Amino acid sequence: MTVDTVWDGIAALAERLAREEDLWTPFWTAVSPHLEGWASSPGFVGRLAVDDDHRREIVVQAWEKLQDGGSGKLRAFFDRPADDQRTAGRRFRVWLRRVVKNLAIDYMRTLPEYVRRREPAAVPQTGAPSHKYWHSIVSLASNAAVISGEAEGRAEAQRMLDFLDAEISPRRRRAVELADAGHSPQQISRALGLRGVDEAERIVARARERLKFRAALELWSHGYGDDEIAARLDLDGPAAADRMIKAAKELLRRSFST
Repeated sequence: MTVDTVWDGIAALAERLAREEDLWTPFWTAVSPHLEGWASSPGFVGRLAVDDDHRREIVVQAWEKLQDGGSGKLRAFFDRPADDQRTAGRRFRVWLRRVVKNLAIDYMRTLPEYVRRREPAAVPQTGAPSHKYWHSIVSLASNAAVISGEAEGRAEAQRMLDFLDAEISPRRRRAVELADAGHSPQQISRALGLRGVDEAERIVARARERLKFRAALELWSHGYGDDEIAARLDLDGPAAADRMIKAAKELLRRSFST
């Protein structure tokens, strides 16, 4: 079977899925090995390819993106008239590679090790807090100097927590809910249209990690120390709590900086 034949079959599944047929599981089973191959290629995603967690995260983000809005991206692709003589499979492959490439770039930009650090900005004198103000609040340095009072501190902390909540997609939350309700990885895989047990376990683990980011920052905002945070979240000691809080703050700093 040629590459074009394989992708013609995947494109046919994708088009039927875009027309609201219940074909997510066979489509994902067919396409995800190709996404995993792209994410493992340094020529495609650069240094992200050498880290298993980063590769898996890119694939999971593609899993989420292709389902958003009732497979809206797929519908948009198939609603657009073909502008060349390539087969449907070849056109779909080129388009999907571009989607995954963009996801990888956006994901890389959230990682502290890949983004240039910036100096904290000054506190604005009047008006609503700017993005630069947010940047200074969530910098890795102490935020005591940029919050004028307890009420303001609580409001800013809540806004941070709301952002972290939104960062956890409904599908990942659903995976954790199913796991907490006692569903097996096999059941979670079937419920979410995943390719197998390993994928289900990875999604649950990544979602729990992000939920702990949120919980750690909330405890920190209420004045708990690293020892207490580690005990409450079952972390491996206060150093792990400190790293998690700094990672959560850095995520916020990257997201709110100008």
